[in-house]
Amino acid sequence: MAFVSFSTVFVSVMLFTVSPVAGKTEKTEGDTVEFTPAEFTVSITTMEWTHVDKSSNKIKAIKWDSRDQSLNIPNPRFKKITSIDTKTGKLTIESLTKEHSGQYKFELNGETKGEFSLEVSERLPIPTIERDTGNNPNIVYLKCNYDGSGHKDLLIIWSNSTQELRTMKPEEHDKSFIVEKSNNPDNYYTCSLKSPAGRETSLKAYERDLFKESGLGEGAIAGIIISIIILICGGVGAFFYKTNSVFHDLIHDRFSCLRGNAPAPTETNANGNNEEVNVPLRNSPSSTQPADGD
Repeated sequence: MAFVSFSTVFVSVMLFTVSPVAGKTEKTEGDTVEFTPAEFTVSITTMEWTHVDKSSNKIKAIKWDSRDQSLNIPNPRFKKITSIDTKTGKLTIESLTKEHSGQYKFELNGETKGEFSLEVSERLPIPTIERDTGNNPNIVYLKCNYDGSGHKDLLIIWSNSTQELRTMKPEEHDKSFIVEKSNNPDNYYTCSLKSPAGRETSLKAYERDLFKESGLGEGAIAGIIISIIILICGGVGAFFYKTNSVFHDLIHDRFSCLRGNAPAPTETNANGNNEEVNVPLRNSPSSTQPADGD
C-alpha cells in the first residue's frame, strides 16, 4: 500500500503544461499526413484530435481513452483512414481529400496541447512534352503541356538525363524550351510540374526520337529490296527461256498463252554462233498425221 501512495504522489508531481505546437502542411489528394505533438511526460487519460474545416465546423476526428482502452472515430470522413499512436499522440490520416483541409487540434486530458494546419490540393496532372521543329535540323522546340487550370503557382522544371536545366515561372509556361542536338541518342529530356504540395514528371523524351533522321523508312527499304529480287529473278527466267530449249519447252507447254508469241530458243553451233532451234509443238496435227497424198 505504501508503494501505491508513493506512485500517486509521483504522478502528481510529473504533471506540467506542454507547449502548443503550430505548423502548416501542404499535401495533395491521396497522400498521407502525420501530425506529431511535442513530447510529454504527463500521465494519459484521454487523447483527442479535432478538425475545424474551412466552414468552421468542428469535428471530432479520433479519441483515445486509456481508462477503458477505447478508440472512437465518430465521423465518416475519418473512418478507416485515421489512426493515433497511444504513446506519443501522433495522428495519421491516409487517402487525403480536399475535405481534410483545415485546422487540427490535439487535446491531452482535455487541454489543447498542439495545433496544426493542413491544406490538401487537387493532385497535379502528369505533363506531356510537345515537340516542334524549325528550319534548323539540329534544334527542336519543346513545350510542357498539362490538363487543368485550377493549379496556381505551378513551376515547370526542364531536366535532361543528368541535371535540371531551367525553371519556368507561371507567366513563362507558354514559352518553348530549346534543345540543341548533342549527338547522344540516349540523352533524354523531361518536364516536371512542381507546387508546394508535390511534383509530377512527364515521360522521357529521348534525343533519338526528338531528332529523327529524314529518309526512307524501314518499310520502304524492304519494298525496294523485294522489288530488286523480283526483277533479278524475272531477268534470269527470261534469259533461260530464250537460251535453253528444255526450259523453253517446259514453259511453252505449261503456259498456252506463250505459244506462237515467244521467240524460239537458240543454241551455240560448232562455229560459236547462236542459231535457232526448232522445237516441234506437242500433239501438233502436222507431226502426228500423214499429209494428204501420202
